[in-house]
Amino acid sequence: MHFIARKQNIYLIASILTHWKWLHGSSHSPAITVMTSFNSILSNLRLSLSQSSSHSSYSSSLSSSSSSSSSSSSTPSRDCSPVRLLGVVGDKGKTNDVVYCKAATEHSDVLVFFPGDVQDYPEEMSLEYSEYNLENTAIMLSTSFPERHILVVKPNRMELKTYACYDNFVVSDKHGIPSLTLSRQALDHLYELVHGVAHRIGVSSLSHSKLTLVGFSKGCVVLNSLLYSIASLSSHPLVGRISNMVWLDGGHGGKRDTWVTDRSVLETFAKQGIIPIIFVSPYQVQDSRRPWIGQEESSFHQELQELHIPVSRTLLHQQLPPSLKSHFLLLKSAVQARFSVS
Repeated sequence: MHFIARKQNIYLIASILTHWKWLHGSSHSPAITVMTSFNSILSNLRLSLSQSSSHSSYSSSLSSSSSSSSSSSSTPSRDCSPVRLLGVVGDKGKTNDVVYCKAATEHSDVLVFFPGDVQDYPEEMSLEYSEYNLENTAIMLSTSFPERHILVVKPNRMELKTYACYDNFVVSDKHGIPSLTLSRQALDHLYELVHGVAHRIGVSSLSHSKLTLVGFSKGCVVLNSLLYSIASLSSHPLVGRISNMVWLDGGHGGKRDTWVTDRSVLETFAKQGIIPIIFVSPYQVQDSRRPWIGQEESSFHQELQELHIPVSRTLLHQQLPPSLKSHFLLLKSAVQARFSVS
């Protein structure tokens, strides 16, 4: 009973904070601002409560995954429980945590996912978006792609427990806003990171498997930096292994470089045979307060078409009000559709 009462009080506090922030405004995204405040107020209660809700969410997701697997005679049964691989070593000793879900068979392709702001371990997230914590996201990906090994790469730091910072892949400021330059950093680190995971889990085939790379929201800065890495090198052992790159509602807090618009970088990308896939929502590309995101995404898509790259683009959830909720819903919808075009 004490736990239930405490949970009710937490929801009450969250509701009060949410309405107060919406009424008084904020210089940041309202939902993100509320989340930061909420985390601070509930620092002593968050761990036990989020662990409890996370356990319930895992059980539900795993049950759904198990039912899906058992209904398909062609897919071997497997345990898709996420495993935290802490401090996986990449390039030059730099490390990232990786949440791993194994494929139905050992010799399978790999899907690497780069999460966005707010997404963290369940015990570090507020209740409102805890459904999209790193472990639940790994389960969601594994359920939709049982034939692939799933690697969810945790940013090396979460500024203010909110802003995803991928310093190991691209030079970034305090809040993870990237500075895109012609550098091999992103390719080298990803290459070594996948090798590090293969060594840690004892599946050597990961070091040679085909890769699908997926970025969501802020996580798309890694995909963008990889395009610059490809343009900076005449060759790299990782590039030939990349089959698809999926941009899911990319964006960040900066006022430029939310999407790649450099023609020379895209010309080099066009020669690699990598298939790009784009999913966007009004939250990012139709925000009048941040018009450069929509403008850069439009330019990126148009440039790819002019270079005769077989790119697909899908605009989701046009009927919903642009919000962080619809932004996260795009992630779920795109994954459940296996990134297919509507």
